[in-house]
Amino acid sequence: VSIPSSAELNGSLVKTIAFWCKPTASQDAQIISRGSNDYEVYIHTSTNTFWGYWGTRYVDGGTGVPVSFGEWQHIVVTLDDSTSPPTQRTYKNGVLEDASPLTGTPAYSDDSDLEFGRRTGGTQNFSGDIFELPVPLK
Repeated sequence: VSIPSSAELNGSLVKTIAFWCKPTASQDAQIISRGSNDYEVYIHTSTNTFWGYWGTRYVDGGTGVPVSFGEWQHIVVTLDDSTSPPTQRTYKNGVLEDASPLTGTPAYSDDSDLEFGRRTGGTQNFSGDIFELPVPLK
């Protein structure tokens, strides 16, 4: 699914991405992605964990949140830009799993379409199901 770029997709000081997913296999794949320098939530194949990426920054020293393959899981990733450095919090099934600072303050420079189930540009497709996308589809 692809949502055309719009000013409504630009974040405020606190950003939240929430969704249900059921990954079926270990993979390097974005579940939600908006360009190469905006924001995304993805599965990292070498650790089988969920990660968030914000503009030009990522979590510094975080462990990620373990993926449960073949199971539905509710993932919420927030970014609080009011802290210095900004803090990412990741929840799985309502439980805070990780709260870590980013490597610095993000710089956002990509106003691409918002993609669900793949990286912006059509690469790295997600293998599994996604439910309750975080924006209304028209």
